[in-house]
Amino acid sequence: MLRSHAGAARYAWNWGLRECNKRYAAERKWYSATELHKLWNVAKKTDPDLAWWNQNSKCAYQEAFRNLDRALRDYGKSRKGQRNGMRLGFPKRKKKGRCRDSFRLSTGAIRCSGTTVTLPRLGTIWTHESTRKLTRRLGNGTARILSATVSRTAQRWFVSFTVEAERDVPGR
Repeated sequence: MLRSHAGAARYAWNWGLRECNKRYAAERKWYSATELHKLWNVAKKTDPDLAWWNQNSKCAYQEAFRNLDRALRDYGKSRKGQRNGMRLGFPKRKKKGRCRDSFRLSTGAIRCSGTTVTLPRLGTIWTHESTRKLTRRLGNGTARILSATVSRTAQRWFVSFTVEAERDVPGR
């Protein structure tokens, strides 16, 4: 299931990049993430090759479109000289086995307790490290999980959370 979600995110990136290139050739303009998502909703219902889309979480597709939108905006700013740092190249197509397998989940029930993490559409997954400290902060109401990014490195899957936490700032 993790590989399937990563593949779905990679497919959505490549599909969105192909659609953006088509529009840019015709209108000299790219699609935004929301426009890509609307196009995807139409394409997934009409194209018989996309019959597998509902096996994965909708977040995998949405976040891939958001990442592509950010990459295209940063590329445009870099070309115009409005972005600090090195010049960025045009976003490339992601190839299976050549890119990092990863996807982000931002909506749904993302929970953790003890040594397990519960992700939408994936269910409960066992973790090697304890999530007790995060669980305690979530229970107290001093933290809130915004998103979970799942990635694969050296045949091992890792999950990282983006968390909004209330912190006590010590006085001087």
